Amino acid sequence: MNSVSQSCLLQSLESIAARSCQKIAVIYQNQAVTYSELYTLADLYRHRLHRCSPGSDYVYLYLDKGIELIAAILAVIQSGRAFIPVDANTPLLRLNQILDDVADAFVLTEKRLAANIDSRIPFDCLDQAIEGKDTSLSRKKATTDRSSCYAIYTSGSTGRPKGAIISHQALLNVIEQSIADMTIESDSKILQFSSIGFDVSVWEIFTSLLSGSTLVIATNEQRYDLDGLQTLIHDKAVDTTFFMSTFLTHLQPEQFPTIKTVVTGGEMFGEKIVEQWADDKALFYVYGPTECAIFQSIVPCEKNGSSVPTVGHPIANMRFHLYDVAENERDVFELGISGIGVGLGYLNREKLTKEKFVQDHQAGVIYLTGDLIKRRPDGEFDFYGRKDRQIKIQGYRVEIGEIEKTVLRQPGVESCCVVVVALAQSKLLYAYIVLVADSGVTEASLLDALKEALPGYMIPAQIELMDRLPKNQNGKIDRNQLKAQATETLRNHSTRSSKVLTEHEAILAAYWKKLLKVETVSQEDDFFLLGGTSVLAIRLVAELSGYALKFSDILELRTLAKMAEKMVSFVPVTEAATAVNMQTEKTKATHTQASIWFACLSSERTDIYDLSYAYQLQGNIDCALLLKTLTTLLNKHESLRTSLRLEGENVLLRVGEANMIRQYDLSGECAEIVHQRVEEALRQPLDIEHDSFSAVDIFDTGDEIFLVMKVHHTIYDGWSHDVFLKELESVYLGYCHGDESAAVEGALPVASIYQPKMVTDAEREDAWLYWRQILSHGAVATVPACTGQTSVPSGYGGQISRKLDDRLVASIQQFAFDNKQTLFVVLTSLVQLVIRSYSISEQVRLGTVRANREQKAHLHQIGLYAETFLLNNVITEQSSLRHVVSACERSLIESARHDCIPYIELVSEFPSAAIQYWVTVVDPEFEPFHGEASIQWKKLPLQVETNLFDLSFIFESANNDIYLNLVFARNLYSEDKVSEILDRFEQITTCFLEEPETSFSALSANFMFSVRNESAHE
Repeated sequence: MNSVSQSCLLQSLESIAARSCQKIAVIYQNQAVTYSELYTLADLYRHRLHRCSPGSDYVYLYLDKGIELIAAILAVIQSGRAFIPVDANTPLLRLNQILDDVADAFVLTEKRLAANIDSRIPFDCLDQAIEGKDTSLSRKKATTDRSSCYAIYTSGSTGRPKGAIISHQALLNVIEQSIADMTIESDSKILQFSSIGFDVSVWEIFTSLLSGSTLVIATNEQRYDLDGLQTLIHDKAVDTTFFMSTFLTHLQPEQFPTIKTVVTGGEMFGEKIVEQWADDKALFYVYGPTECAIFQSIVPCEKNGSSVPTVGHPIANMRFHLYDVAENERDVFELGISGIGVGLGYLNREKLTKEKFVQDHQAGVIYLTGDLIKRRPDGEFDFYGRKDRQIKIQGYRVEIGEIEKTVLRQPGVESCCVVVVALAQSKLLYAYIVLVADSGVTEASLLDALKEALPGYMIPAQIELMDRLPKNQNGKIDRNQLKAQATETLRNHSTRSSKVLTEHEAILAAYWKKLLKVETVSQEDDFFLLGGTSVLAIRLVAELSGYALKFSDILELRTLAKMAEKMVSFVPVTEAATAVNMQTEKTKATHTQASIWFACLSSERTDIYDLSYAYQLQGNIDCALLLKTLTTLLNKHESLRTSLRLEGENVLLRVGEANMIRQYDLSGECAEIVHQRVEEALRQPLDIEHDSFSAVDIFDTGDEIFLVMKVHHTIYDGWSHDVFLKELESVYLGYCHGDESAAVEGALPVASIYQPKMVTDAEREDAWLYWRQILSHGAVATVPACTGQTSVPSGYGGQISRKLDDRLVASIQQFAFDNKQTLFVVLTSLVQLVIRSYSISEQVRLGTVRANREQKAHLHQIGLYAETFLLNNVITEQSSLRHVVSACERSLIESARHDCIPYIELVSEFPSAAIQYWVTVVDPEFEPFHGEASIQWKKLPLQVETNLFDLSFIFESANNDIYLNLVFARNLYSEDKVSEILDRFEQITTCFLEEPETSFSALSANFMFSVRNESAHE
């Protein structure tokens, strides 16, 4: 082993600071401090810490990023204690789990964050007035190399985070090795990019402080804004960064010319990253678990060297130990780590510490990582997987042991072994099972039982019953023999996979390729796993209108082979046969249209169903052609000119003239007047009592155009708006190029759009049977209203929006991916858990919308096709996230299958079915006017003033970001209450995603006490 620096961490820090006292130490936004100023502030904090908490060994740093945080870290080390960094954006539930973990700990925070801390926990706000220091009371406390330096919290298997403790010498060892290997100099500028709760931030901070270089801190906003990050790195001449490999893949080296050294870790990456980043920069891949100081191997990546990084060799004063795995696979080992960089264990987790940090008479303490590595032919090692047999099948994480335990719990099963078989481009689960004699269990009955107990992706593709399982010479199940046997069996039975697709499979595959933009499709491919969404499922059904395939079939069947089996050819009814001549027949409004119309006329606010859109257009706009385009679209689509009127006992549809466009010349007006006029147009309700169901206002300032569009929901839906915008672009561009024939055909008359569905009596009877079973249950969960809000008239709404944390979004997306679920199902399930957390009632009911455009002719029409869906779920104290998600998926499928009963009819029969809570996931809106038109198009934010439901959870998903817009009834909820609900959503999401198998009662224990009190009056 190499000898670590003779001085301790604190001595090394102060020695560097003394040599660099007038050099800039830290830059944050417009602030910069020298080493002298930084250590002076740290000294002040150290004295203050001693007065407030003289005895605690651990100090939580719950602070925003900035210079004060760096000074606080130094103050804690100078006082001889260990710091525990906690990200300021940590969800409250997790925050209090962490702060409760150490009994005598103290928290340094700031006034903005103090309200989040439990009143039982002692804290001090650094941004409050600081009195003079008393040097006689706060001398620097001596530490040893083995003293605790910091602790970082990671997820725990029980749902409770665990803190990994790292010593002074462990941290000093990895930092000194990094500075030497990566040639970091005193004139370097190192980016502090990572979350403070991530141990990489410790590396960023101390590599800078121990090299005498400058630390440049990125704000939280710059961490999520590529342009802002690029500007920061360029303006501050940052030359050294640490980016996780998943983030690095989204960057281009030429965007960052000042960077000389890039350090990365996390997921392994391929040749492309090495080729890009190792060209004119030093690229290092690092490996190491949190339980050891940051990382324990440093691998230089060279452009002409190995195409992908390896686990590498341990840094100085560290050793890697290889242990045979249970399966005894050749050249595959579990990795253990020993040396001075190994952590001291887990805070208050003595049993877990003994399990993971084992004593060895030669190596001392060895940390068992659980990581599996495999020896390559060149002697290097690749990361191979996890010892706990957690694997991925087509990208989906599967725990083999969990499947086996579930099988063993089934009646009549004596023993079992599940293996993974690689076949062509896929992997399949194969289960070998020994049954109890005369049990009567069959493969089919076992599969049925497993479908009730496991998600679909964890159910074995094949079950084979055996008299006994083969054993190896050690008396253990011979998994290798079973794997070989399964491989041979599947090869012998896979001739269908290699055959040409059947007629129906080939037809279906062609549409999959078109919609999903994939090159190849096999029988076992999953529509949603290839990128399918509910919108694309609707398009698929519409494209296949000549076959008996329904929307609910897409949701349930999923694979190409199963869908193809369902396809039965029939002769579709022609449009000509179903169209009604508007000149000879009166068209009745649908039940939904009439109900909405009557609701508006009887409401205190007639605008509750007004759909409003506002856009700012800049660039070379021809206002006359824009007006001509809008007139063309209004003439083309009868729906946009339709109103409702009462004739006798019937509500009829009436098509009028295209005279609802108003144009205003605001040339020379100031911006304030222009915006005032736009806001007035948005606030002006549609006069539906006098046949005004749509209106378009054009405000022309000469330099830009403001377009305001209002349409009543009885004749328009969200899909219609996408159709409208796309046609607006194509027609306008056509007129710009002199094409007068642009998009004048293709729109159906109103009478054809609102044709009633052909439903048999048997289908209605079956649907009513289903809904009566669902809606006859007892009370549903509710979110208690705030006292004192009833003075606000009904119909008045508000909205609070929040961008979900990137890490939280990544966890949501990963969970959806791993569990073969759509983003909509996962987000809806989380909303159901939020509502359930406020109530003692187990039944949760939500409303959502379905596009309902399953005929190809309807895809490009404007009108009210959308239907309201009821989603019902029962969440018991024992329900886990996976159970809730699975039940939510089933509810969605059943609602689609029994959709012949409109929601309005259901409410008429069961008033208790009236929707209180709404959820929807909005895809990015189509943005017209790009490319050759040279017009900048900007959607203006709208002030929400009306509401339809008590609470509407509206998720907007775009560019891997998710925004949660919570629309609320002002007569029920205050803004503070809505903010609390948003906090609750983040808490529950974080908690349940970390432990998706843990029960609702176990994970919600931290907030259920308040829930019981709130629910007492339900």
